[in-house]
Amino acid sequence: MARPRESLPDGGSGKQDGCRAQARALRAGGGSVPEIAELFGVTRQRTSALLEPERDAG
Repeated sequence: MARPRESLPDGGSGKQDGCRAQARALRAGGGSVPEIAELFGVTRQRTSALLEPERDAG
């Protein structure tokens, strides 16, 4: 797996959407949650949360 350029953000910005897409692409390519978490430098829990389907705000 290639190393991502930046770590996953904590905020809810457009940048997070790009990181979410990158994490999902890595997962679809066969990457495990622990591997993706290590690449981004975040916890497995944070990575799992980003890989979950988005919830409605209302």
